[in-house]
Amino acid sequence: EKFDESKRYFGVRVERLEGKLDLIAEGYRDTDRRLGEFRAWTETAIGSLDRRVMRLESRRSPGGPRR
Repeated sequence: EKFDESKRYFGVRVERLEGKLDLIAEGYRDTDRRLGEFRAWTETAIGSLDRRVMRLESRRSPGGPRR
């Protein structure tokens, strides 16, 4: 009987740990997805800014004032 109680107790503990690990894995996947989205947005924004700077630099007269 004591063995069955211990077995049941540890079975419950294992189930709780599995549930917590599932939550951690879900959080990791969500964080990874959001980081990927942020990375893509950042690359797009940097590319856009780079094009704007290049356009402005090409419009600047060669002898114009520099800061």
